[in-house]
Parts: sequence; C-alpha cells; structure tokens
Amino acid sequence: KERLVVLSGDSGEVETLAFIGSDLGGDDVVQETDSEMVESPATRKNMVLELMRYGLLSDENGRISNRNRAKIVEMLGFGNWEAAKSNEEAHLRKAERENMALSSGEAAEVSELDDHELHIHEHSSYSAGADIGKKALEALEKHVRQHKKDRFTQRALVTLLGKRRKMLDYLKERDIERYRAIVKELGLRK
Repeated sequence: KERLVVLSGDSGEVETLAFIGSDLGGDDVVQETDSEMVESPATRKNMVLELMRYGLLSDENGRISNRNRAKIVEMLGFGNWEAAKSNEEAHLRKAERENMALSSGEAAEVSELDDHELHIHEHSSYSAGADIGKKALEALEKHVRQHKKDRFTQRALVTLLGKRRKMLDYLKERDIERYRAIVKELGLRK
C-alpha cells in the first residue's frame, strides 16, 4: 500500500514523498532517543510550575520580575517572547547607559516611552551594587523619582484611554454616525 509523507525543513521548504513499505531500508528509518514528552505543552507547564514552586523564578522577596514573567508566559506557549524579549533588552541597555551617564555626572532624560518599572528596578540594583559617589547617587535617586512619577502618569493615561474606548464602543452601538464623526475628528484608527 502506497503511503504519502510531507516533510518540511527549517528553511520552510516542503517536500512530498510517496513510498511503500518495501522501499524502506535500515538506513531510512531513524529512531530519536530523546523523549518527545519534554516538548509536550503539559510537561512544559508542569516544569514551569515546579520551578515556580521551588522559588527558582522569583527574586529574594518572592516576586516574579517582568523579565521572568515574560519567560514564563513564553514557556507556557502564550505570547511572542522574542518581541517582548528584544523590547525588554533594549530598555535594559538604555537603563544601563543611563546608569553610566549618571555615575559620571552626565544628565539622563526620562522618556515617556521608557518601561518605567524595568528602569526603576535596574537603577535601584545598580545603586545598591555599584560603588558610586554621593553626588552620583543623588542624581540616580532623582532620576528614579522621575521614573516613578512618569509610571503613575502612564497608568493614569492607560486608564483614561480605556474609558474612552468603552465610551466609543457604547456610542458605536447606539449612534454609528456620531461615532464615525468623533473617530474622524479625533483622528483615531478605528
């Protein structure tokens, strides 16, 4: 009886082969010794939960950092870890550059686009571990206060945007013409 197999490689190439049992020889069949169980979603989930239970993914205070939270989400098969990882790494590199600038007496501006929680953690870790002068430490503390202020401002903005979205959704259901006029006037994408 003829069988059909579809093979796909890492490069994305797809190949279809037809064969019968007598076509196969001893060199055509390879048995992998690694367990496929390691790659199953249920096994991965249990492994992550065990790591969390033993406290291996949390800090000394028992909290899970944003970095580890993103890794956990990825290991459980949710979200796009690579995009989150590269974004987080960019913020970490920026925070490290700010640490160097502040410790050498240069100014470092806080941006609205900064991941404030990540920056606060990175700056706090640096100030606790680095041997920096009093003036540099004061500049770093002032910089962290600015991140904290912007973090709360950012949270308030997200809340307001959520309220606006709910009001627009309500309006869309009740008066579509008025909804379209407001969206056009505000220059919103929806």
